[in-house]
Amino acid sequence: MVKNNFYLLLFLTLNAFGQNTLSQEGKIYDAIDAYSANPTADGLENLSNTNYIFWKNPKPKSKNELLAIVVLNCNKAYYENKFGKTNQAVSSYEKAWQIYQKNKLFNYDITEYCLKPLGNLYTIIGDYDNAENTIKQYYFIANIEKNQSQKIAAILNLSNVYQNTGKVNEAIDLLEKTIKNEKIAAIQKGNLLNNLGNNYMISAKGFLTNPELFFKAENCFKTAIQLLKIEKNQSETLSNCYRNLASLNSHWHKFDKANDSFAMAKKLVLGTENQNKRTLAKLYCEEASLWFQQKKYAEASTIITSVFEILIPNYSNKKNILPNPNSLYAETVLLDALDLQAEIYMAQNQPQKALKSYTLSFQIEYLFANLLVYENSKIINQIRIRNRTEKCIFIYAFLYQKENKISYLESAFQLQERTKSGVLKSYLSNKKIASKQEKSLLEQQNENLADVSKINEAIKKQNELMLSLKKIRLKNPVLTEESINLKALYSKLEKDKATLIAYFMGLKTCMFLP
Repeated sequence: MVKNNFYLLLFLTLNAFGQNTLSQEGKIYDAIDAYSANPTADGLENLSNTNYIFWKNPKPKSKNELLAIVVLNCNKAYYENKFGKTNQAVSSYEKAWQIYQKNKLFNYDITEYCLKPLGNLYTIIGDYDNAENTIKQYYFIANIEKNQSQKIAAILNLSNVYQNTGKVNEAIDLLEKTIKNEKIAAIQKGNLLNNLGNNYMISAKGFLTNPELFFKAENCFKTAIQLLKIEKNQSETLSNCYRNLASLNSHWHKFDKANDSFAMAKKLVLGTENQNKRTLAKLYCEEASLWFQQKKYAEASTIITSVFEILIPNYSNKKNILPNPNSLYAETVLLDALDLQAEIYMAQNQPQKALKSYTLSFQIEYLFANLLVYENSKIINQIRIRNRTEKCIFIYAFLYQKENKISYLESAFQLQERTKSGVLKSYLSNKKIASKQEKSLLEQQNENLADVSKINEAIKKQNELMLSLKKIRLKNPVLTEESINLKALYSKLEKDKATLIAYFMGLKTCMFLP
């Protein structure tokens, strides 16, 4: 679908400038078509070089050339995402949107080919504020253009952001009103019901005395399945419905029903041509979780190796299930797989291996943290880190009681210090090392926060400031793993004749580290 647009633009360019002398934008479209004919991970460098050559050319660029560079970056981002280069994909989409917006370009579906995938990627990496702003921008565009399909897509994606940020009631309200008040097709209704059921399910968990939400969620999934079954090319969405139904039944320990639903979901995904690697990896990660809940730990670990094989090039588990630390990148499915493998190790009474798996998870979390600009997204990231920290400190305490080695207490102390007040540390670090330009951008950004949800122009300005700030941050990561010099600390305590008592307050326990 994207490729057809490329050919149309190329055809118009050739007619305008003559077929014998290929224009600058014509050369860009040629490069795009050449790569699209045989896309490979290694070949992405050719697109990057093409982008660099034409963008860095000091000669003033026409609107057609600028639009060609936008199309090039959108195309590059699409394949970067396909080949697991999430960070690069985000940067390419951001660049495309920045050029398109700044130069007031048109005659290209920027919503479909840039803003929608960019918003989804922001959600995937946990950059929820940027996701919300981006989605609201293309919702605004869809309203102006009276594009109902893109409007519903925006509502679906916004509900995902609300769900991931704990605003489940807002998500339910948005979805219920849309289903009730909007004119929607069967496919759209099926998608909306699936999301609505997912939010009902999240609300239902932990409230065994209130089965109403459970039944409402189940009814949503089953109705969505009936609607989507009769439509063509809905395998992935239909699979999501079955997976949600499996999750709901597993929560209530109805594992036979859960396994049957998941088998249907898996069949739909595996029967789809040109499977997306990330979609397949996420499917296997959920399957591993289902086996884990049934205490089938060996089966769960075997499935997790499939996740690593899909997402990590040259992965090998001959010596160890866990991947090489140098092969990791910012990817939530990898994070989920590593956390789950740590849980499996603990269930198998292998605490040392669990700690190794959690260490790799922390490594990915730090990669995520340096991608985030907004404080709210950083706080959500920090909550995940603290929850994992609590589990690790519990393991260190268990090992100390078992082996009486002071090194376990020292490791626990270092970990709790590293993860303490992460957002505040990041803020103070920014204030200390930020350039005048970065400080100015931060101040402007804070001034506009109150208007983000009300005025599209404020959102546009917010995004412009954010993109400028991210360019600076990429050169100067603000969050790094730091360790306390324990020898110096011990010396100081001995000199001062003092005793240090550290504590960590978690969700379930409060632990003291004497």
